[in-house]
Amino acid sequence: LALCITTFQDALKHYLKLALDDYEAKGCATDGEARGQWVIRVDAAQTALVLNCLFWVRLVEDSFDEYKAGHRSACEQAWQRSAELLRALITVTQTALDKRARQKVMCMITLDAHNRDVQERLVR
Repeated sequence: LALCITTFQDALKHYLKLALDDYEAKGCATDGEARGQWVIRVDAAQTALVLNCLFWVRLVEDSFDEYKAGHRSACEQAWQRSAELLRALITVTQTALDKRARQKVMCMITLDAHNRDVQERLVR
């Protein structure tokens, strides 16, 4: 059983690294359309969800750093960026998707909506 768990963990790390490299290469942190296509291409859905959370945390933490440095609208701009990325994912659902791709996109929309709401409470 231990070998099975280790193998599974190694496989997830492998797919996470591939997905991370692709996410960064495609500019998905700032391009909602590219991000929507990226999530469809990701082989392991778990890696897409992990990276989605990772990049959201980076966005929010970077906005906190900018706020501390005197950029008073940084948190609101990050919130707006989150909303833009969410809207782009919603647009992806309006296209022809197979069941697997639709499920991945819908999971990311759920996470993005919750994340956007958290940011909104910080901004308001």
